[in-house]
Amino acid sequence: MRILLVDDEPGVRSSLRAMLCGNGDGDLEVDEAGGGQAALDLLAERPADLVITDMKMPGLSGIELIERLRQYAYGGEVAVISGFDDYRLVRTAMKLGASDYLLKPIDRDELTELVRGVRRRRAGREVRALTQAPGDRLRVQMQRSLRGERAEDIAGAFLLQVSTDMAAPAPGEAELILSEYRGGRQVRVWRCGSEAARAQALCADRELIAFDSAGVLGSLLERACRAADDRFFDLPARSGDAQEALALAARAFACYEEETACAQIDALFGALCAERGSVEAARQTPAALLHRVQQENSACIRVTARHELTRDDLVRTTSGAPRLSAVLGETKRLMLLYMREVRAEMVSQDEQHLQKAIAYINEHYASDLSLTQVAQVLHLHPNYFSTIFTRALGVSYSRYLRRVRIDAACRLMQTSGMKLYEIAEAVGYHDHLQFNRAFRHEKGVPPSKYSPDR
Repeated sequence: MRILLVDDEPGVRSSLRAMLCGNGDGDLEVDEAGGGQAALDLLAERPADLVITDMKMPGLSGIELIERLRQYAYGGEVAVISGFDDYRLVRTAMKLGASDYLLKPIDRDELTELVRGVRRRRAGREVRALTQAPGDRLRVQMQRSLRGERAEDIAGAFLLQVSTDMAAPAPGEAELILSEYRGGRQVRVWRCGSEAARAQALCADRELIAFDSAGVLGSLLERACRAADDRFFDLPARSGDAQEALALAARAFACYEEETACAQIDALFGALCAERGSVEAARQTPAALLHRVQQENSACIRVTARHELTRDDLVRTTSGAPRLSAVLGETKRLMLLYMREVRAEMVSQDEQHLQKAIAYINEHYASDLSLTQVAQVLHLHPNYFSTIFTRALGVSYSRYLRRVRIDAACRLMQTSGMKLYEIAEAVGYHDHLQFNRAFRHEKGVPPSKYSPDR
């Protein structure tokens, strides 16, 4: 297994080499390149199973290197080295097909696990040098077509393969004749030697599309890309305004209305299929939805930050989905996950606020204690405090305070020997008539006729 380290700092390359070579893998070969162009030149001579590249380099950057590798249909895997401030670059790299990332400073165990994973995935497969890449063969085919050698070269039985995986395997013994990176996908056209070979490949991989063609390579590629778009936009088209549906879905998610939110997402993706815009624009829809939800409910920002660069990262998960139905499914799953986590956090915070409010009321009920005063103690808006209080206890703040005061009055009537007007003052009622009315509301009788045995 061969690994290529790409970094403009020799010290970083030396450190990575020492980690790789110190694991006792006898069949591991490590090459180094000081920049993106040097890496391409080296890969043209010596193919690598794994390229580990820095993001920020002079000349050809890490992102540009990955784009070039995709154009050349590089058959190996790419991992990126990143600092914490490179998150947007890492996300772009993952969208372009990078299979993993390593945060600086590099952890030896993470590097070892990366290599082991590549080794498992690439068992029995060979990576060819970039000089043998489909992009070069495509240019040769184009030159031959210009000389009139057209129909004979590209007639036959074809398979279309659409993948976001740079290392997607070949379908059987088919010959790769066209490769194009479009809309976040690698579109490949394979020519089969016979109908039997094509049928066998289709049975082995249901994601392949079969079609026949004879003509110039350009028309073949356009037809392949149209077929790829048909495969991507695989949901029933629905008339409607996609932007309006997006706004309604965001509002529903921000307000925790699951049923409405899911219905609006269905309408949104149906409208995308009806509009048949670019694949890349459709893939950006989940990010736009998430941004709108974060604008309307800032608590969602904290929740989504916890899931960045994990299997539950909405943008990362949907950016490479091969079909719009997969984008829809993951968008629903993850947006519902975020919404429920936000709601759980809010409920937990509300419970804490409620406990503090009850404790404060029980301690200060004898004073002139208004709802606004308690809300200020908790640093909450009075309207919000009133809402969570009533929702949790089933009674309004004023009714609860009255109940606490009258219960305290009953205890004093049993134990203190105080006069009724003194008890009224002691529990927060400065008006004797108001105390009588409140007592009658709670106990059904005036305080003068109250008996603990009732």
